[in-house]
Amino acid sequence: MPWSWRRFGLHFGIGLAIGISNLPIALGITALFILYELSEDRWLRDRAYIDVQGALGGVIVMAVLRWGLALAGVDLLKLTP
Repeated sequence: MPWSWRRFGLHFGIGLAIGISNLPIALGITALFILYELSEDRWLRDRAYIDVQGALGGVIVMAVLRWGLALAGVDLLKLTP
């Protein structure tokens, strides 16, 4: 199975969710996601690293966004509707 931008993009959102959550929740989501992908890859052999890279891309984008907003004095976790 070749590289898939579709699979990368589908898992990018998971990375955004991990990146916007606070640390204990982010660690829990990350652990469950990695365990799921390892289990899936063991049975399907579908190159789960693509999914993990997509999630990591989302985490990196959200980290840069949060860092930039923090420099401007905005904390995404403390915003109220």
